[in-house]
Amino acid sequence: MQINWQQMRRLLVIFVGDLETELTFLEGELQKVRETSTDAEITLLLPRSQETEKDKGTRKTRETRELFSPSFPDSRLPTPDSRLVDRIITHTTTWQDPAKEKELVENLSQFDFEAAIILTNNNESPYPFAYLAYLAEIPIRMGRAREFGGSVISG
Repeated sequence: MQINWQQMRRLLVIFVGDLETELTFLEGELQKVRETSTDAEITLLLPRSQETEKDKGTRKTRETRELFSPSFPDSRLPTPDSRLVDRIITHTTTWQDPAKEKELVENLSQFDFEAAIILTNNNESPYPFAYLAYLAEIPIRMGRAREFGGSVISG
């Protein structure tokens, strides 16, 4: 499948990792996405686990809204350069509450994303979030993984 990234209008970038230690990596990857898809509206999804509530980094911060979980409104997170993304959303991920994950899928599907790019470190699997993107009917799902996960990742 040949993907024309320059014609993309709505992209979802999902970052799975520790923002405090991997912000430089994330900014580099977002810069590449921005350069390739110059006219796209880029939304960054920052999953958070329940046990990591120390989201007060020493790096630059920006107000974000946790759109999908009202229990953590207006959290302050270390975030990438604001010129690289148009919107930042967060979601507290437990993987133990199917209703909460279903809500995430429903909310993501409302954005009509054309593609999802899942960024992980070498120790994380992109497949849980690729599957959520699949359920949200995002047609192109790109990620890198050591294991084979069938057609959940499409690009």
